[in-house]
Formats: sequence, C-alpha cells, structure tokens
Amino acid sequence: GVPVVGFRRGVLPSLVDHAVTGFVADTEDELAAYLDRIDEIDRAEVWRRASSRFAPAGMAAAYVRLYDDLIERCRSGDRRLAGVAS
Repeated sequence: GVPVVGFRRGVLPSLVDHAVTGFVADTEDELAAYLDRIDEIDRAEVWRRASSRFAPAGMAAAYVRLYDDLIERCRSGDRRLAGVAS
C-alpha cells in the first residue's frame, strides 16, 4: 500500500487513519514534517486496511445498508428526507 500525506480538508481525513495509513496535516510545516516520517508507516498495513475498506464486495454491502436505511426512513415518514423519494 502507498501511505498518504495531505491536508485536513475535504474527504481526506475520513480516508486516512492518521499515523497508520498516512498523515493528515493542518499546516504546510506539519505536512513537510510528516513527509520526513513517511517511513514510519507500515505499507503492508496500509494495503490491508485499503483492501478491506475499499474491496468491491465490502463497498457494495455498505451501499446496500445505506439504501436499506434510506428506504426505511422514507417508509417511516422521516421528515429529513422530504423530497428525496416519492
């Protein structure tokens, strides 16, 4: 696996397990410091986590759970979903 180093913006913080699969920085100085520490990351662990989190079967199962939850919310009249499904 390839460790990731980037800023705490957008989706990156939800994809990177800080100090396990990479580093998430708040400043340019932190980013530079983390680049010097990249060898601390176990590439095999990065691969294991990415493989389990992003494998097609696992992602498909997560979508099915999400859709099932949305359908149940619509059926129960959850007002937060007004206009999403008819």
